[in-house]
Amino acid sequence: MNSDAWKAEIPSLEEHFAQFGRRLPARMKKQLDELKARLGV
Repeated sequence: MNSDAWKAEIPSLEEHFAQFGRRLPARMKKQLDELKARLGV
């Protein structure tokens, strides 16, 4: 896994997820949070 590439992608993912607001499934938010934790972001 190229962690630098994933770190660079985080802001884009957050922006995309923000479009859904409260409609975003909690599991997807949790997965993003877990990814950020694994990457140390």
